[in-house]
Amino acid sequence: MWGESIVGFGDLSYTNTTKSEYKWFKTGFSPRKQSLTLYIMDGFESYDEILSRLGKHKTGKSCLYINLDSSIYCNKPLKKYFMRCEKIKSFARAMI
Repeated sequence: MWGESIVGFGDLSYTNTTKSEYKWFKTGFSPRKQSLTLYIMDGFESYDEILSRLGKHKTGKSCLYINLDSSIYCNKPLKKYFMRCEKIKSFARAMI
């Protein structure tokens, strides 16, 4: 867990625009009530074909924002998994 709401995988030294260096993760996700945010630190330039098939979404420099209520291309078991992640996150917070 990275903070209270991000699940991250891998290790990465990240330098932001102000030249401050941080320890961060290579990829991760943050489930929210209305959307899912995917973090891919390499960016999305090499994922154009996949993103074109995804449906309605927004991207930042290294963030992919997916509204779970939209008509995204996603199979039902995967959608259910991300919806359950919100419950898991709440449970993890209660254990701390």
